[in-house]
Amino acid sequence: MSRVAIKDALTGLANRAAFDDALAERLSSGAAIIAMIDLDCFKPVNDTYGHDAGDEVLKSVAARIVAQLDNRHLVARLGGDEFAILFHPALDSADATRAAKEVVLALQTPFGIANANVTIGASIGVAAAIDGEDSRALKRRADDRLYDAKRGGRGRVWSDLAVLP
Repeated sequence: MSRVAIKDALTGLANRAAFDDALAERLSSGAAIIAMIDLDCFKPVNDTYGHDAGDEVLKSVAARIVAQLDNRHLVARLGGDEFAILFHPALDSADATRAAKEVVLALQTPFGIANANVTIGASIGVAAAIDGEDSRALKRRADDRLYDAKRGGRGRVWSDLAVLP
């Protein structure tokens, strides 16, 4: 696969195809833990400051997510304001959930754009693969936890283990 085909053009992170390929490979050789990330209150940034400012925020979000994790994990931008993490197999569910909480905390700090500070935040769903589960089912469960987090008040991490405000 060419570099362009596996990288998100805006952020330089892995793209959806690269994430899906890595997840399928991980599941074929054992367990996997993923986090699905959706930014909270991002649309008003584009509406108020324009898409160029929104793009700058997305680049900063990507950098903050990466800064919270070591380079063993795969961070991807799936599209729009959606990101994902494929955690290194050495992490267990509790460690992955704690790492996701650190990402939420990092994204609560305001972003400086267009001579203003904007606060967006993120909600995250974490799921660990169940024996024999395929990538589609695992992503669906992580998405379900993500939307539980949003319904629970945003700026939270929900996992199969725990709910963290």
